[in-house]
Amino acid sequence: MVQLKDGDYQLLREYKEMLVVMSEGFIYVKDNLSEEAPIQVQDVFNDLLASFQQLNATHGQLVRIFEESEEVEVLLSEYKEIVKSLTGWFEMNANQEKRELIETKVSPAFESWKQKMLDFIQPYTVQ
Repeated sequence: MVQLKDGDYQLLREYKEMLVVMSEGFIYVKDNLSEEAPIQVQDVFNDLLASFQQLNATHGQLVRIFEESEEVEVLLSEYKEIVKSLTGWFEMNANQEKRELIETKVSPAFESWKQKMLDFIQPYTVQ
């Protein structure tokens, strides 16, 4: 098993927390995105985008921590596919299309990936 430094434990705990918060954000967007959606939906979506950027910035550290792990490489590749599907949001005009994208593609893919990532890092965050 990989030997973690104190800062690595904190990084992984914060990473896990961010994944949970992002799930809540997707739920909010799915539940509230309609043709007359409140402005908060766009705010939450923007927060999700910022969270994806933070995750992406952290992935370099994960590669460093788990440098011998092929599983991390596979997980990060899956993450990139989720981000690619999320970019479809910007090509759509109607909120219904955006909601369908989130509900049928992005959120299910994110939830599946999130669970795999949590399963991977869980043994390292239990002290």
